[in-house]
Amino acid sequence: MPGRNLGHSSFQRFHYTFNCKVVIIVAMIGNACKVCNKEFNDENQVRRHLRRHNITAEQYTLKWAYSDVVPKCQCGCGNETSWNVALKDYTKFVHGHHAYGRIKSDDEKRRIGEKNSINMKNYYDEHPELRALKNQQLRSGITSESEVRRINSTKTTYSEMSSEDKQKFSEHSKSLWKTGDIMKLASIKGGKTYHQRFLNGEYNNVERNIKISNTISQKYVDGSWKFSKGSYTSTKTGKACYYRSSWELQMMKELDVDSDVIDWESEFTSIPYIYNNAQHRYIPDFHVTRLSEHELIEVKPLTLRSTERNIAKRNAAISFCKQNGWSYSEWEPS
Repeated sequence: MPGRNLGHSSFQRFHYTFNCKVVIIVAMIGNACKVCNKEFNDENQVRRHLRRHNITAEQYTLKWAYSDVVPKCQCGCGNETSWNVALKDYTKFVHGHHAYGRIKSDDEKRRIGEKNSINMKNYYDEHPELRALKNQQLRSGITSESEVRRINSTKTTYSEMSSEDKQKFSEHSKSLWKTGDIMKLASIKGGKTYHQRFLNGEYNNVERNIKISNTISQKYVDGSWKFSKGSYTSTKTGKACYYRSSWELQMMKELDVDSDVIDWESEFTSIPYIYNNAQHRYIPDFHVTRLSEHELIEVKPLTLRSTERNIAKRNAAISFCKQNGWSYSEWEPS
């Protein structure tokens, strides 16, 4: 009858599934009792037989299959797994520590983070309207109060970091500066912020530039300027030159290996210039003789080039170079 056939078929499917579980466990338990070596037809008979030895299936499995050592969670967390009555074996994972929740190594976290970063960048490149919407949502939540909270939270977090974590943070920041990633972001964001605030009249550059110039000049006078100082002997000219910063030292080394440079000198000449209705003398850092021209080079960070005094120096140097058919440039490490 159809009903009997259906029932028989259901029984067969159940029996097949049950036998599949048996096959998995037979390899672990076996058909012989490890205590008395008595043989049985299947592992279920072995488990029933264990009552004669006053031990449970869990105790038996732990002793003979795991050498009395409870297995560890395969996620790598180091925690012991528990006995599963249904499987009649120890589980592979602590509950919740399956493949998606397992503990990952630092290298794996880094690779996952890099992959996610690339995927997110590609996604926003393909959907610029979503990028703009995301930025708008972020900016809409920024207020003066939220900025104060963010800054205070950052300061608190940093103050509570261990010395080791602070060192890692410092090394990571240095690596970003070295690769130029921070400079690219800072120049774009900082440039926009500065331009907007300048248009709003929030900056008094005249007063700011005077303060910067006076502070630097005073540091030179009292010797408190913390730049690197020392003497460098040129491998190209054989001359010993005095440098007042690590940037000047780097410039000297680059001039030595530049095949276009025939000769170079440090603080070669002085150029008169007018500042605050008084005459002063400006001494460029380097005079360089190239295959095709003479050049004066001033080692100067971009942030200091817009001061009123440095603008006066630059204009005087450019005028001097035009009179002599030379060129003038300002340099900082790339």
